[in-house]
Amino acid sequence: MDEFLKYPAILFLLLMVACNQGPSEKASVDTVSDDTLVVLHNDTVKLSVSLQGGAFVEFQHKNNPVNPFNGVTVPGDYSKDKKDFFIRGQFICLGRWGKPTNGESKLGMPFNGEPANNLWKLERLKKKRILEMSCEAPLDGQFIYRTVELSESSPLFKVTETVTNELSVWHVNTMVQSLTLAPPFQSEKFVLNTNATYGFNQALAFHSLFKYEYTWPEAYSDTLQLATIDLSHNTSVIRYTSSHIFSDTVGWITAASPENKLMLGYIWKTKDYPWLWVKNDVDGRDMWVKSFGFSTTGMGADFKPEETLSAIFRGVTNAEVVDAKDKVTKSYYCFLIKIPANYEKTLKVMFNKQGLSISILTSWGVRRYKLEI
Repeated sequence: MDEFLKYPAILFLLLMVACNQGPSEKASVDTVSDDTLVVLHNDTVKLSVSLQGGAFVEFQHKNNPVNPFNGVTVPGDYSKDKKDFFIRGQFICLGRWGKPTNGESKLGMPFNGEPANNLWKLERLKKKRILEMSCEAPLDGQFIYRTVELSESSPLFKVTETVTNELSVWHVNTMVQSLTLAPPFQSEKFVLNTNATYGFNQALAFHSLFKYEYTWPEAYSDTLQLATIDLSHNTSVIRYTSSHIFSDTVGWITAASPENKLMLGYIWKTKDYPWLWVKNDVDGRDMWVKSFGFSTTGMGADFKPEETLSAIFRGVTNAEVVDAKDKVTKSYYCFLIKIPANYEKTLKVMFNKQGLSISILTSWGVRRYKLEI
């Protein structure tokens, strides 16, 4: 608890939020004050990574103060005397997505796994643009090594993570890249676009992943399939977590904030992360909060472990296995581009020889961006 007393404003905010938590809520942090921060920068943007939890906590254009990584995840069953009191920004869930099982909890396993809660080791920092860091997860018998490469000139960075199974038996490799979006970036005019396809509402999928399936961006909110949700806009006051797969070898998602003239985006190979999920958290009828992520699994902690191991949705498995003493390496790219206020939607994100190509639709027509890796 003493650690949090160094940040009284954050502690007060979290305590206020905790008084009326649902299963998972969020708050926002407007500033970051942390002596474990590692800051990368080029002439365009600044990227800050916290060694505590390995979280990306700041990603900003140098002439725009809005930070899409200011969200805070507050687990509903947190313990004030543990490190999993809150998790900032974009972080990796490794080993589990969400709460541990009863047995895991008794042994000290934290919410969203050890790397999201433990202190990472700074391995190397080169030219203020390339960061190498690592984290041990002894309860899971895993080790993760991460390289973050910020582009020389573009508002773009690449993350490569290698996870090693240090056990003498095979291991289920749960990797979830998770982000909670908070105001001012997340607003009423906020728009999510993706090339994801078929999906299901996790609240309706306990008996069958297929019975109430749908296609992005339209989702079902009840078993009668009478009420639908537009997943791409902030028009719903219904709590849901929607999981989706892809029909392409590349997956992408963009989160646009036209009011702030910014768009955050990710792109990755679907062989690395075959699933996308979007979460809507509701506090009464006055606030909605967007979270999203891409992952090796589409089923959260509310499903039984044996179900998550055997589940297959339209040919896509829900569990990735890493053999004893083996390792797996995965990468993704993240960008933050300036967009006009008349932005309507993202049409496509793709790789090219130099980096990334992004096409958006505005009320004046199509606009294209080129980013160099």
